Amino acid sequence: MVRQDLSQKKMPLYLVISEELREKIIGGEYAPGEQLPSEYDLGEIFKVSRTTVRKAIANLVNQGLVTSRRGKGVFVRESSKITLALSNPLTSFEADLARQGIVSNASTIELGKIQASPEIRLRLNLSPKESQVYRQRQIISVGESPIALDTAYFPLEVGEVLAEQLQSGFTYATLDRYGFTLKRAEITLECTRANPQLSKYLNVAIGAPLLVYEYAVRTVGEGIVACGETLSSADRMCYSVVLDRD
Repeated sequence: MVRQDLSQKKMPLYLVISEELREKIIGGEYAPGEQLPSEYDLGEIFKVSRTTVRKAIANLVNQGLVTSRRGKGVFVRESSKITLALSNPLTSFEADLARQGIVSNASTIELGKIQASPEIRLRLNLSPKESQVYRQRQIISVGESPIALDTAYFPLEVGEVLAEQLQSGFTYATLDRYGFTLKRAEITLECTRANPQLSKYLNVAIGAPLLVYEYAVRTVGEGIVACGETLSSADRMCYSVVLDRD
């Protein structure tokens, strides 16, 4: 049996529970970063099954209010979004976050040669003989929280020169640091939803809205040295731009 005040409300129990927890989160009773009671404890508090509790938690996850960390529990998400500026798209991810006083890190989970798809060959302006590229995947994190997954593609000669350096650095910053002076970036913003793999990487619910920052960068000599996309949780990050009228 559920508590009397819950049973009287004409909506599914898991929604009633998630709404009550939501009110506590919005009201500050559960602070950002704080862990919610365990499934067992919530079941005891609301006098419902663990299945009902899981559905209530899943609803909070889908609203972007909490995040579930495997083996650790459920935690209230930070309420403020991280803002990245588009006014100068050649500013590195790391530098833009540092400007806001945010310490970030990039962890490479994949780096190696792959067969280039027709789309990637076109974006990198490769010749018909160039069939392989280097692909790098990085998890970008703030503290212990992943905020973005970056997938970058490099022409073979660039990847071979920077294979070791890319392991421990952000893409733009590494290119600049090792002699590839960036001149122009071509940016497209789109949106998508998290599939099971992205859900795992970004610690978000399957189907959660994601921002897609698609880019291609050129050097002073006009050669395209990298292209790729950065996917981030729409409730953790946003992009801004300031435009002046001439």
